[in-house]
Amino acid sequence: MIRKTQILIWLIVLLVVMNVAAVTTILYHNYNEKKTQSDVQINSGTGGQIINGGFLRQELGFDDEQMNSFRELNQRFRPVAADITFQIDSLKNEMFSEMQKEQSDTAKLSLLSDLIGKKHGLLKQETYKFFLGVKQICTTGQKLKLGKAFQPLFKSEINNLSPGRQHRRGWRNNQ
Repeated sequence: MIRKTQILIWLIVLLVVMNVAAVTTILYHNYNEKKTQSDVQINSGTGGQIINGGFLRQELGFDDEQMNSFRELNQRFRPVAADITFQIDSLKNEMFSEMQKEQSDTAKLSLLSDLIGKKHGLLKQETYKFFLGVKQICTTGQKLKLGKAFQPLFKSEINNLSPGRQHRRGWRNNQ
């Protein structure tokens, strides 16, 4: 009887340890997932490269101190960029709704397009400030890789035109 009791006690201890380990693992992974999701994610262009904490650690070789500095920069940049992006999207939706009306108000459309342009300019300003902040915490070799990662964000948007229109690249200069 004592032998059975001892076996049951050890079995219960083993099950408790396994449950604690399982819960700890789940909590650890949830914490890391939330931390990764809170990292800024900038799509650097058609290649689909996402610039986030994981990218900086893996591709640029950021150490823990650099990652902490990045997270501080990210916590300031991300909400501002998200707010500006939301404002741009709202203005675009309003503009599209106006364009779909039977009698579109061209003055309103002009105002909306100007506002979208100004907001886009603000977003580019915030992006370059963020880039310069991240660049400050990089080593010389890391700066080159960082520049390559951010380059598509500042390339010409002419690539979005259909292939038949790309030959007209300098048409504004000819007028």
